[in-house]
Amino acid sequence: LAATVVYVARGAYSPPLGERCEQNRVLTISGDTDLVRQGAVAVGLYLDASGRPKILVHAGRLEATGHKLQPSLMALAEVIR
Repeated sequence: LAATVVYVARGAYSPPLGERCEQNRVLTISGDTDLVRQGAVAVGLYLDASGRPKILVHAGRLEATGHKLQPSLMALAEVIR
């Protein structure tokens, strides 16, 4: 892969994609929070019920791809360990 970040659309994730991203240290993000909760994607961006933007981070997936987020950003996020 010749990318540093991959946006994974709903329904586009596959285990081989996840493996390649991990092997090549590519950060994965998505608007599909289910993918983040399952540990398939590192960062999720979504709107809550009141329309406010939220960040969801899967710490294990983030670490597996060799990435870290700034502590100030992590403080704003819901973090799954």
